[in-house]
Amino acid sequence: MAQVRNNYIDGAWRPAEHCSEGHNPSDTSELIGRFAIASAADVRDAVGAARKAFADALTALDAAAKAGSGAQDAQAAAAYRQVLQQKAGALGEAK
Repeated sequence: MAQVRNNYIDGAWRPAEHCSEGHNPSDTSELIGRFAIASAADVRDAVGAARKAFADALTALDAAAKAGSGAQDAQAAAAYRQVLQQKAGALGEAK
């Protein structure tokens, strides 16, 4: 029997109630693996973890910018922060 590939959510592998089988497209009798199907709760937890990770990254980035050695560091930090905020906004739109 093929190993089940669980979902990786918030730093931990999480089993699912249901799985999907993946087969080799050139030989459909060959089972490649079984893959966890995320539940609505799994998706909510994953999105929540992603939001927290973005917020933590922004906090760390702000701290690094304050500790930086010059204007170039601050400019790079500001540009990166803007990209992270845009990505975090996209997560919010996917509610």
